[in-house]
Amino acid sequence: MNVALRDVQPNDGPWLDTWLGACAASVAYDTIDPDAASLSLLKRLEAGGLLAKVIRTHQNIGIVAYRVDAPATIEFVGVQSAHTRRGYGHAGAALVEEVVQASGATAIYAPAPALHSIAMYFWIRLGYRPVLQHEWPCHREGVAWLKRDLSRAP
Repeated sequence: MNVALRDVQPNDGPWLDTWLGACAASVAYDTIDPDAASLSLLKRLEAGGLLAKVIRTHQNIGIVAYRVDAPATIEFVGVQSAHTRRGYGHAGAALVEEVVQASGATAIYAPAPALHSIAMYFWIRLGYRPVLQHEWPCHREGVAWLKRDLSRAP
């Protein structure tokens, strides 16, 4: 599988608006407005702190939003429904882990929303482990957090 990442660009708006809002809503990622998905994402990117990359092969497949600041966090991985369950989300998340690790982070967190129970399995397959509530990077209603130690091989 030949998967790469590229920066989200303002001209990605029309493509993102065809699927991102529904995908974000399905996992209760409420920081992306379902009715103005690309606009709300681009505003958050411009505000700083949040980074996002397009997951692509020979075409755009999905998106991963993350933070490298402490604590490093993958906030959201979304793949267009036509491309789900083929490993693109895993590949995109793994590539972001490399970026985060290169920035000096030794651990990374990821959320597993209760509304989307397969998310826990998604992260566990990538080597993440659930953490107790007092270790969470932040509290979000209906979300459990997982953590992966980046200083060890997967």
